[in-house]
Amino acid sequence: MRTRRSCLSAGFTLVEMLLVSGIIVLLSSFSMVAIFGQIERAREAQTRTLIASISTELVRYKSDEGGYPGARGEAGADETLALYRALRNAPGRITGGGRGYPYLFGLPVDQIGLLKEGVDARQAPASGVSLGYTAEGLGQGLPWRLDDPDFQVSDLGRRLVFVDGWFNAIHYREWASKPDVSKAGAMQPLRFDLWSSGSNGIDELGSGDDIR
Repeated sequence: MRTRRSCLSAGFTLVEMLLVSGIIVLLSSFSMVAIFGQIERAREAQTRTLIASISTELVRYKSDEGGYPGARGEAGADETLALYRALRNAPGRITGGGRGYPYLFGLPVDQIGLLKEGVDARQAPASGVSLGYTAEGLGQGLPWRLDDPDFQVSDLGRRLVFVDGWFNAIHYREWASKPDVSKAGAMQPLRFDLWSSGSNGIDELGSGDDIR
């Protein structure tokens, strides 16, 4: 005759099942942290690659046009929209593109976005923190129109910007035509600033966790 003790020993006890479940949850947590870390590193790498590509093409644009995009803009203003138009739009005064078009040929569509409505990209953040530069999704079918000059001069086309791995707009300031303006932290000798707000999405003017 089997005793009660022998019946319990034939399977898992409640304590053992709870212990095994706890170990599984703990291992899953470690895996999620590792996966999240890999995703963040991939976003940062994508952002750094994009900034490096834009920097290279800005130098080529300057060689073609004799100056950087946004040279007629307000001193110290964030010229994010002018940057996109110069490097991605068809050449011409209305479309805004340079003669070396296209400067960033084959750019993945997930690195292009729409600046939120009502956000003025020309205003420099006085406090050092600028919110509201998150780009919106391009929408179904819209990517196929990016190279259409008629679309580029439309209200929607004029809101296109380059975006980082967190889908926030890449920031850009041109200093070469403004020698008398204080250039705290400005890149030399390129004479422009180019940076991402980083993972927190807060513009710290190239400091903090911002990526340059």
